[in-house]
Amino acid sequence: SVPANTEALITFTCLHTGNTTIVTVTVTSLVIEASAEVESISLPKYIIGTTHPVNLGLSVTLNGVATENYVVETSNANVVTVENGVANVIGGGEATISVLYNGSTLLTIPVSAVAYKAIYTIADFEAIFNAQSDKYLLMNDLDFKGATFNAFGSWAYGHDNQTYSFKGIFDGNGYAIKNVVIGVDNRHA
Repeated sequence: SVPANTEALITFTCLHTGNTTIVTVTVTSLVIEASAEVESISLPKYIIGTTHPVNLGLSVTLNGVATENYVVETSNANVVTVENGVANVIGGGEATISVLYNGSTLLTIPVSAVAYKAIYTIADFEAIFNAQSDKYLLMNDLDFKGATFNAFGSWAYGHDNQTYSFKGIFDGNGYAIKNVVIGVDNRHA
């Protein structure tokens, strides 16, 4: 092993003639640099079933010269995939994007996405009854036009049974639910 920026002598001998040549070589260091336009990807309201592309703006150089000889990996392909320098968030959860050169990690980008089910229609809203522990995001105003909505949750059934309590998250996202009459049915009374 020779330290960087030092000279070394290399002797070459011709096997046929026996002549030798001595060459002086300067050993230089290999400087590898990596950068990205994004430091992290955070989607606090990722809608299930959508993709969210993010151009990473990756740049890797060897001694100041751009190279494409690097690998980009993701720790969780159910959350994010990467292709041609673009990260696509495809699910909720946590992941790390890693940029590697010869097996060494040059750069990491943390990814976080909180998955919500989108509520666009009254039918979407009513479907909350079937999955009361999920996260929901209202995507527009809902107008029930005076229709009765049979409430879900234990308070609607006159008891404290936690089995039927809403345990999820409902984010109104700045929209309103209008003109609704709250009713009670006997599905779980």
